[in-house]
Amino acid sequence: MSEDMVKGMKKMNSAARIIIEKNLKNAVGVPAVLLSTGSYNPPHTEHVNILCRAKEKLSEHDLNVIGCLVSPSHDLYVKGKLRDQAISGVDRHKMMQLTIKDLGMKDVFADTWELDRRGFVDHPEVIRRLKERLKGINDKVQLWYVCGSDLFNNCCGREKDGHGADGIVVCNRGGISSSKVPHILVDQHVDISSTQIRFAGDNAKELQKYMTPSTIEYYLSLREKSKNAKTTTEQ
Repeated sequence: MSEDMVKGMKKMNSAARIIIEKNLKNAVGVPAVLLSTGSYNPPHTEHVNILCRAKEKLSEHDLNVIGCLVSPSHDLYVKGKLRDQAISGVDRHKMMQLTIKDLGMKDVFADTWELDRRGFVDHPEVIRRLKERLKGINDKVQLWYVCGSDLFNNCCGREKDGHGADGIVVCNRGGISSSKVPHILVDQHVDISSTQIRFAGDNAKELQKYMTPSTIEYYLSLREKSKNAKTTTEQ
């Protein structure tokens, strides 16, 4: 990882704290931060847009979202899951930054705590650690975890404490199980998955359905580098 990339990651984390602290001063109602985790291999527009809809939905319940963090999964997890289709954490983080920037989301940030660990850290630990970090800013700030209905039904919704989150925002993909964990439903407006993007290959026209312009450009450059590397190895 280059020195510039490391500095960029640290700067982004500092920027998130600055924005959260600034928005906290002007918050009306209960201040809250949204957290979303996932492979983001690669990221698409719905990964960010769902946070906007979650923010709107929480505002109906007197919760004022003062910042959103997106946490890409550790390389060990992604490589174990996707093998040769895995994209490095550095590149997944960069593409998420580009997606956020292209969509004009000034209070959404790509976090690096999970990527910076020595090994894979599952989402419950990511939730608990972020909760600790937020307490360092203000212990009144709530943390709401954003996930799909599949993860909620199989994991988060079954835990009495929501893995440490104050509540769960569930992206509804076909119904959820009953749960005692505080939760709010948000409908999925567009059916997009990172798997669809990987199947699209180098088809820029197809990629436009799922990704922002800057992210497409970066993603295609990664694919080109990968092809060149394979050609060099085979020679």
